[in-house]
Amino acid sequence: MSYIKAPKVNEQKYYDFLEDLRQSGDTNMYGAASYLIAAFGMKLDRAVSILSDWMEGHDDPSRIMEKPTTKKRTKPGRMITRYESEE
Repeated sequence: MSYIKAPKVNEQKYYDFLEDLRQSGDTNMYGAASYLIAAFGMKLDRAVSILSDWMEGHDDPSRIMEKPTTKKRTKPGRMITRYESEE
């Protein structure tokens, strides 16, 4: 359960969000781009790029951190698919 350091300071909130999402177990991380889009309103290509770099960051020990660095983080919420009801 390690957080990944983003290559740009202004992107750290996305990386912290992805780790929180991973820890929640709500989705397979290959589907996490849709959570970035929903939470931050970004376009698909940017979400995929951030997700890809976050995944690659796990292979670089110099980018691994013990805790998140963003002060105000957006908590991931479980997305309801069209096959599920909200009840």
